Amino acid sequence: GPFFDVDTRPLIDEQGHLYVASFQGKVVSLSLDGMRYWEQSIGTGVDMVLDGERLYVSATDGRVVVLNRKSGAIIWESKIGAGALTSVSRYHDTLVVGSSKKLIYFLNAQNGEVMAYRFAKKGIISHPVLADDEIYFLSNGGLVYALRLRDQKKK
Repeated sequence: GPFFDVDTRPLIDEQGHLYVASFQGKVVSLSLDGMRYWEQSIGTGVDMVLDGERLYVSATDGRVVVLNRKSGAIIWESKIGAGALTSVSRYHDTLVVGSSKKLIYFLNAQNGEVMAYRFAKKGIISHPVLADDEIYFLSNGGLVYALRLRDQKKK
């Protein structure tokens, strides 16, 4: 069926599989000629991230969901809270995702466990950007944050 309220960029992997999503609740894998491989009932309003065999999705319901890109099976999901989430950024075995509810989260990339979090004035809707071992993001309060990822301790 058609996609409504699409706010994300489609992704294409090296095998020519297309990944598309809508805010209203679908993540779909398609061939380039439109054949549907799989579908998951997950809404997102931010770009998904493809990394190896995994597709990272920041869902509209406050979850980070990791899918197997070939089968669409859920590898893990982590409910990290209310509010709009940013796209996921990956640094080695750590995922970084911001929230409009004044937090930036650091998750274990293998299982979704929240390893640490930091407060950000008025929340975050900008995509976290990685450079070397630092992450940069803009808060809704107009502040630019720079955090060294290796220095992030347990919550």
